[in-house]
Amino acid sequence: MKPLLGWLFLLVLAWTGADAYKLNVPRLLFPYHPTVPMHFDLEVGSPSGGCFKWRSNRPDIVQVEPASGECSDRARVVSSTKVGGTHSAVIFAEESGSGTTLSCVVTIDEVATITIEHTTKVLYVDAAPARITAVAFNADGDKFSTLGQLPFEWELATDNGAETMPLRIVPFEQSKYRAPQDIQALEKAKKKGYLVLLEGLVTGSSAISARFQDPHFKNVPTNTLDLVVVANLLLEPAQDLYVPTYSDIAFTVKIVKERGLEDVPMPSPLYTLKLDNEDCKLNSKTSTVTAVKKGKSMLSLNLENVDPRVTSNAAVRPPSTRIFIVDPESLQFAVAGSNWLLERGRTYRINVNLLDPHGNHMFIADNARFETAFPHDYFDIKWNTKNATWFEVTPKKSGRVNINSRLNSFITEGGIEVKIKRKVDGEQEVEIVDPITVVPDQVVLPFLTGVKFNYPLTASGGSGTYSWATEDRRIGTIHEATGMVTSGQIGWTAATATDRRNPAHSGKSTVGVLEIVSLDFGKTRKEAEEGKILLVNVQLFGIDRTKGHRHYPFTDCRNIPFVVEVQNRAHFVHVPETASTIPTEGTGCATVALRAVHSGDTRVTIKYDKYSATIDISAFPALKVDDDLLVPVGGAYKLNTFGGPRPWLLDNSQFFVNGVSQDKVVTVKQDDEQLTMACSGKEGSTEIKLSVGNNPTSSNEIPAVVSTNVRVCCGRPIRMALGVEGRTPSSKDYPKCPNSVKTVFASAPFQVGVRLYGRCGSNEEERVMSGIDSLDFTWSLGSGKDLLALAKETKHNEPATLAFVDGYPNGKVGDALINNVVTKVGSHRLPQKLTASLELKLVKRATPVPSSLVLWNDPTAAATIKLNGGSGHYHLIDRSTFYDALISDGNIKVSPKKIGQSPLRLVDICIDSSEIVIPVKITDIKALKIQGPQYLEVTTDTEVEVHVVDADDEPFSAEYVSVMGLELTSSNTHVKVERQNGMKFRIRGQTVGEVALVAAARSSGAGAIRSRQHMIQVFAPMRFQPKVVTLVPESTFQLEVIGGPRPTPPISFSTNTSRHMDIAANALITSKNELGYTLVTGTIQQSDGRSTTDSVLVKVVSLASIRIRVSSNYVEAGGKVWARIDGMLDDETPYSFGGAEWPLKVNWSLGDASVLSLDSSKLGTALEEPEQNRFSISLNAKNAGKGTIKVQVEMHASATRHFQGKSRIFTAEATITVDEAPALADPNMPLTQIRIAPDTEYKLLSKW
Repeated sequence: MKPLLGWLFLLVLAWTGADAYKLNVPRLLFPYHPTVPMHFDLEVGSPSGGCFKWRSNRPDIVQVEPASGECSDRARVVSSTKVGGTHSAVIFAEESGSGTTLSCVVTIDEVATITIEHTTKVLYVDAAPARITAVAFNADGDKFSTLGQLPFEWELATDNGAETMPLRIVPFEQSKYRAPQDIQALEKAKKKGYLVLLEGLVTGSSAISARFQDPHFKNVPTNTLDLVVVANLLLEPAQDLYVPTYSDIAFTVKIVKERGLEDVPMPSPLYTLKLDNEDCKLNSKTSTVTAVKKGKSMLSLNLENVDPRVTSNAAVRPPSTRIFIVDPESLQFAVAGSNWLLERGRTYRINVNLLDPHGNHMFIADNARFETAFPHDYFDIKWNTKNATWFEVTPKKSGRVNINSRLNSFITEGGIEVKIKRKVDGEQEVEIVDPITVVPDQVVLPFLTGVKFNYPLTASGGSGTYSWATEDRRIGTIHEATGMVTSGQIGWTAATATDRRNPAHSGKSTVGVLEIVSLDFGKTRKEAEEGKILLVNVQLFGIDRTKGHRHYPFTDCRNIPFVVEVQNRAHFVHVPETASTIPTEGTGCATVALRAVHSGDTRVTIKYDKYSATIDISAFPALKVDDDLLVPVGGAYKLNTFGGPRPWLLDNSQFFVNGVSQDKVVTVKQDDEQLTMACSGKEGSTEIKLSVGNNPTSSNEIPAVVSTNVRVCCGRPIRMALGVEGRTPSSKDYPKCPNSVKTVFASAPFQVGVRLYGRCGSNEEERVMSGIDSLDFTWSLGSGKDLLALAKETKHNEPATLAFVDGYPNGKVGDALINNVVTKVGSHRLPQKLTASLELKLVKRATPVPSSLVLWNDPTAAATIKLNGGSGHYHLIDRSTFYDALISDGNIKVSPKKIGQSPLRLVDICIDSSEIVIPVKITDIKALKIQGPQYLEVTTDTEVEVHVVDADDEPFSAEYVSVMGLELTSSNTHVKVERQNGMKFRIRGQTVGEVALVAAARSSGAGAIRSRQHMIQVFAPMRFQPKVVTLVPESTFQLEVIGGPRPTPPISFSTNTSRHMDIAANALITSKNELGYTLVTGTIQQSDGRSTTDSVLVKVVSLASIRIRVSSNYVEAGGKVWARIDGMLDDETPYSFGGAEWPLKVNWSLGDASVLSLDSSKLGTALEEPEQNRFSISLNAKNAGKGTIKVQVEMHASATRHFQGKSRIFTAEATITVDEAPALADPNMPLTQIRIAPDTEYKLLSKW
């Protein structure tokens, strides 16, 4: 048999090779039984899930059953031999995809022996059941792979005939254990298998034996195992004890059971305690051992009902504790982790350790008395033992402090205190630190493929030195020293900062890496001052799909490439060079930098990938106020602010302007956004704190607020001064206007202002006062009452530094005197009144004549410009290289020097520094341009002007034309040309046609200049046909336009009423449903302002009846005649109703078809004329006689006013006489023409 097995093993190796797949076992050994088959499950693993086909090379011995279908990675092997002895077979598993073949050798043999396997011979009372297994071997000592469902007989026996069985067999179904399937099947059949559970009941010894139940195995010997059942006892304390003398040691006995530890009441009849000598004393009632003298003792726990021989054979040792009685040497404090860096707020267990001279930790008895001190400023003591060796404390204050303890005495069993003579004490230095806090406590970073995000964590508290780590490095890593977190894959982890000096102390921050789900703005500032940067907080959100799809705001998204779009760049512009930061104000994970350009509101949109968000932002100018004011005592100043935050565009209700006074010298009154600063009755100064901004709202959570200080001084006016307001100060380069000249324009209103001056304290300079609108000013005219009038109302400028009155000149020039008097400020009367006067000269505004000059570059072309009006005090601002200019007595003489141009600028130095600019150009003729119409109606005349222009297309003055030799000629006699003056000519249309005009002149270089041809069309007057148009309601008619320019320009039509008709630009008339007359006028407007017009009368009528109009009531046979429908009036022709929107239905009929017949030759044989709007017909005269024509006209169902009255059908008839045509009687033939010779006669005789 062994050679056969070796051969099979080599075969297996050859088949399996080095394939990656493996079977769970390479070989199986089954016991032979004639009726009970053995089975075993084979599985393919490493990896699993392959598609294998299974087969056996000896199905008569071993069969294989795949787990599912024909293709599976699992199969059950079942023995099937019916013949005893040793048999072998091979099971193959083949996977065609990879070409893998696996095999397992299965051997069936006879059972020779059985053995009970065990790990111990000692079982404990009331402990968990022990598994006892029977295994079988063949004659060669090989162990069988399975015993399947072979039934066993298990027997228990006691030693010495004990009445109580210390063991019992527990069925699996009554235990907490799960049995193999074969055992479950046997237990259902009320049988036992190769595996049983044994449970200890009471202490004692027993034996268990196992044998096959089936007669087939009657030759297999029984196997027996001896067992001992004892209680699992513990003596506590169990370790070696080092104790001082006088120590009382309380011992307890515990028993270990399946459900846990239980105390054993002592003394007990089952157990006794015993000392081996007299160095210690035992109190059996209390199980207390007292150390009497230095030495060594052993305390043992003995079992009273177990034979010592059995326990010795089973190596069962009773629990015991050794006690060493020694002198104490020193004290030590102990804490968990042996680290004396403690954390404020954390609870610690601190105990005192007693050491002997050899460093052994001594047992501290409850009757020992220690004196232990914890500073109360640093510790809260939650709990402590009576002997003061164990404490539960909570540090409450950071710092360094010492704790100490001393062994003082022992309390004997009789209550006597025995003092310790030698000094045994100890001290421990403790450092207390604040708890470690990690900021932020949660970090959420975006997940982007290929992109890592970093975020620094910071820690505080502890010793100050930390070691950083993350729980899951796949999700996030962190630099051990710096705390810089780097994102990884999606998920959550924790970043921990551990105190390097005490690893038990740490702080944590949750780190999440999530996919991006949405984009928004965080809580952010939305307002910025012009020129400054606004950092808008951006908030990106991630989603955790494992926690109910909850959204989390990202902590840091600075590396996200946001796209920023500003709706109006006139107010804000994006500043991409400003690096994104984590917001320090509000919320968000990044910032977008925007520079405020100009005051106003706009919207900003940020985008990333498919996400976007929009926010409203506002720019405001810098806050400007008068920060140093001088206000009259008793007066008030309305503070006007410029700039600062504006009312928030989405909620202006929270806008405010606040002012707070530092003392009572000035009181601040607020009316909405207007602050009034009122001076009391005494002099002095104070500061006002001014604030401008918005209160927080849901749409503006972090509003901008700007504050500044305003100094207000209350003083008394000392003088006032009058002056003309609105003047522009003269340049320092101009001559000054004489002080005696106070000039205003006589044709324009002006303002006379008054300013008050005072001082804030005697040491300050005089300056203009503010808030003078509370003063009572009295204005009057001393002279010039006939030149002007003063307004009754005194006005003030915005800062109230100026009071003024309006003056209204009546256009006359002359001198006037204005007076002003002030007696009180509000209700406070001045100590003395203030007066001031102003003398004024009223003049007209200076105007140059002419207003511009284009001078021909010729010595004869000098010109004089006259200045009319003004103050008479002028200054020539600059000189020109192209001409000379000289001011004398209000006139300017200009003389050409060379070709070029520059403005002649002068200023009226006494009226607003009013600058007068006169364009002056010195040039030559470049071109002649004819300005005239393109069309001219015959028999009318018009003006044609020739512009003589230079290279810049600027015209020359007319006074130089005489020396230039300007002429205008025509190409024919369609027009007549006559000169009016230098450059203007008049032409008259004489006949219809086209004519060309040409102008000619000489240049300063004596050369000839000719203009381009200017073409003019002379046209006949425009006329409309017909002059009267009669239409039924809701009908159209096209007017005929005759004459006018060609091609016909757009005609503008107008009507005296729009009730009856409309007319289009193409002269198409459409009547309405209302009867009446309308006059229509058409006009063609020419470029020179001339026009040609004509008019027609449009009548909208209803037909009273109809009649038939024929071309002739008499016709010769063979001739033709036509008939048509007319209204009763002459102008009611088919044109009146032929264009009706709702056409008439016309039905013609003939009385005698032999006399007259309809002529349809014009339409052809294939066409038939419809009845609608068939207003005329053509008739053929066939034979002599009288023919009757009848017509019936029916109004359309949709028409309402085509006929008068209620009639909807009109009829009419007419009679036509047909005569025979002239003919020769002899011969009888038609007579179409007669030809006769001159001077001959031919007699005609009528047959009628």
